[in-house]
Parts: sequence; C-alpha cells; structure tokens
Amino acid sequence: IVKVFEGTFERKFGHALVAGIERSPLKVTKKMDQKKIAKRSKCKPFVKFVNLRHILATRYEVDIDVKAVLKASHMAPENASQRKDAKKALRELFNKHYLTPPGENHGMKFFYEKLRF
Repeated sequence: IVKVFEGTFERKFGHALVAGIERSPLKVTKKMDQKKIAKRSKCKPFVKFVNLRHILATRYEVDIDVKAVLKASHMAPENASQRKDAKKALRELFNKHYLTPPGENHGMKFFYEKLRF
C-alpha cells in the first residue's frame, strides 16, 4: 500500500505497509443455510509493515482498492483505536469482495484460498 525505500526513524530499513488475509473463509456447500454460509464466509485480515527485501514479486494482482480504507498514519503505535477501525473496514471490504458473484470477481479466487507450501 505504502512504500518507503529509505528508512525512517522508527524503521531503519526500506519498508512497505502490507494488507492481506490471515484466516481465509471456510468451505461452503449447497446444503448449508444462509446463516451458516454468512458465518463461514468471513475472513480475518492483517495489516503490517514488512521489510522490502522480504517481499517476493509474483504475477498475481488484486483489484481491491485498499488505499481508500487504510492509511499509514492509522498504523502508528499510539493510534490503537484507529488501527482497530482500519482493520474492521478492511475486513468489511474483503468480505464484500468475497461474496460478490463469480462473474464480477473473476481471477481473484487465489486471494481467498489458504496457501499450500
């Protein structure tokens, strides 16, 4: 989201603010009722600063506008309430995109699946 190539006072290395999914949604079947589907379709986001040397470029990209929800100033140590509100807004954004019909959400299935190493 935000890249800083030179270090700052808090972080002496080049870093980036990264947002992603910590816990992916669970499997859903046709037999499940709407209440259970809604509960199993939730995901848990994470937001953290990462060293630029630890980021590996891939061919995948996600078309979710996270910059509208998340700012680097929200992640300051003294802003605990802003950090919590930012994660809530990010969770709502990810859940909204996950529940959209497959035709509109083409090519983003990988983002909501658990990584297999």
